[in-house]
Amino acid sequence: MKQQQHSIIIALTALLCLLVPAAASNARIIEPGDALPRLSFEQPLSAEDKNYLRLPDEGGNADKPAAVAINDLDAELLVIEFLNCYCPSCQSQVPLMNAAYRAIEGLPDFKQQVRIIGVASGNSFEEVAAFKKEKEIPFPIFQDPDFTAYDAIGTPDGTPFTILARRVIGRFIVLSTHLGRIGSAEELASDIQNALTSEPAAIQAMARAKAQPLADGRMLKLKLPEQELRTLIIKSMRAAVAAEKTPAPIRLAKIVLPKSGVIYRGEGAGVTLYAKVISRKPTCDVCHGIHFIIVFNHEGIITNFTPIYLTKYGNIKWSAADIAFLRERIVGRSVLGRKTFNHTVDAVSTATMSSALIFNSLNKLPAVFNELKEADKR
Repeated sequence: MKQQQHSIIIALTALLCLLVPAAASNARIIEPGDALPRLSFEQPLSAEDKNYLRLPDEGGNADKPAAVAINDLDAELLVIEFLNCYCPSCQSQVPLMNAAYRAIEGLPDFKQQVRIIGVASGNSFEEVAAFKKEKEIPFPIFQDPDFTAYDAIGTPDGTPFTILARRVIGRFIVLSTHLGRIGSAEELASDIQNALTSEPAAIQAMARAKAQPLADGRMLKLKLPEQELRTLIIKSMRAAVAAEKTPAPIRLAKIVLPKSGVIYRGEGAGVTLYAKVISRKPTCDVCHGIHFIIVFNHEGIITNFTPIYLTKYGNIKWSAADIAFLRERIVGRSVLGRKTFNHTVDAVSTATMSSALIFNSLNKLPAVFNELKEADKR
């Protein structure tokens, strides 16, 4: 066993010389061979979760947030499942993950080396706590309401997204990733054992072969001719100014900002409006991407929200009532103010994940607005 572990360390040490740490951006989805980026969370944890993670239990107030750096956990192997509490595939995978957890906990030679954790991207602490209790999940789940950790691993094409990462010389190296439901608890438990006893290079090669892209009919990217897109933007701007009883902008200019990318400026009869076309990947492995237009004025007040392609549960397109509901929730608010998403009042029915993504997108607009203002000064 010691000789095998020594071989693993030698192989991974050589691999580390070729690795570039994954950056905290959505440039590329993390894959086998990458270093796991730094993932940190802060939230209250139960005594059971602290014990499982081998964190000091200082007693006192159980509601006091605990700061946890995943990369510093005392473990040889991390099993990290990115999920969303409203994702049907994530919900159906819970029994499998629970069974895999129990299987590993029943193996004395492995249980001390493995830590299974969940990361709920797009969910609040309250949503996570309710989900964990309802599904009787025995392992810790961390909130990731702003998709910070999700973006750090490259913004996958949905959840569940499962990562196996092995520690070597103080860093975790990704051995495998998996999008969507795993076949069985036995398969996952076997993968965990192999990750600790097999040569990492062989595991990574096998994982890469399994990860070959499959045909995906979901609309993850916006495919719209420029002229058709410009027509939609002008229509959205005209609808925005109609409420103010002022003439609609008639001249549309395309601006490319160094950091924020493309934004459109519409002008006419003393009115200036800006439009940002936003596309986001889904947080569900069977959901389409979301694509919409946000229009705001020179003061940063949101004046319109126009969907380009939005779907809800069952990939059903949003209704006029759904659009009107969300428009009421966001129009009139400033792009500069932080918008905390509350699923009980802000979510379109059966479109909670998409609604959360829209609110998260709005919270990225201050950087766009500030860069736009700087560009306008020049």
